[in-house]
Amino acid sequence: MITRRFTRRYILALALVAGLTIVGQVLVQRQLQNQTGDSYLVNYAGQQRYQSQQIAKDALLLTYPGRMLPKRTVQNDLRRVLSRWERYHVELKTGRLTDLATTIPNSAPIRALFDQLEPDFRAISQATHELLGETARSVPSLEAEYRNVQKILSHNMLFLTTMDAIVRQYEREAEAKVQRLHEIEQMLMVITLFVLLLEALFIFHPAVQMLRETVRQLTNSEYQTRLINEDLQQSHLSLKQAQTQLMREAIFGISSGSMNSVSGCRRWLRVRKKSANGFRANSTTVLVKC
Repeated sequence: MITRRFTRRYILALALVAGLTIVGQVLVQRQLQNQTGDSYLVNYAGQQRYQSQQIAKDALLLTYPGRMLPKRTVQNDLRRVLSRWERYHVELKTGRLTDLATTIPNSAPIRALFDQLEPDFRAISQATHELLGETARSVPSLEAEYRNVQKILSHNMLFLTTMDAIVRQYEREAEAKVQRLHEIEQMLMVITLFVLLLEALFIFHPAVQMLRETVRQLTNSEYQTRLINEDLQQSHLSLKQAQTQLMREAIFGISSGSMNSVSGCRRWLRVRKKSANGFRANSTTVLVKC
């Protein structure tokens, strides 16, 4: 019964430790996945600042008469940067990262910042598309080009300021997640140590005490058994000596007795024998014919 109780306690303690280990691993793996997504978000947000500046630079080059690069090269570069810039903006705003094939929901502060950023983004996007369409004409309108370039430059500064705030907010949220993971790990460590302490107090310590008591009982039993064996051996030796002495006396009496004595006499000799436990007495009867 005691062994069964200890077994149940031990299984319960192992189950708790195993459960805490599994929970810790699940939390760590989930946080690592979130950390990967957060790094992509910070990277994308940082690239948005660079790409918005690249759009402004290409817009100036496209309308600058003394540019050293061919017009078509600048146009192609502007289209490529604009397409990636717009795609990154949609992915950051919705949290759907195509490169990771995952969705990371934005927090309320991030959504508020993207709502603030949206007018500047739309203005830059619209002005850049109009500029590309205008420069693709055989006879572009210089006034339209100038107006679109000024629109891009004016909204680009506001876009950069808000984008910097978004990047900082992403970084703060990523650091908060890491800090929360550290706190969870410390809490799990404390709980695990507490469970191990309870296991030592209520399982191992009683088991050790029971083992010591069992060893003590076995030692005492062995000692008592050895004493009983020694007593039995001594009693057996005494019995043999008594039997030998009686046989000698009987033989001596027969040889020295008269020939006219009773032809058939019997002598019963009783030898007291001490038992092994020292309390009860058995008797051994030796029959001697004379």
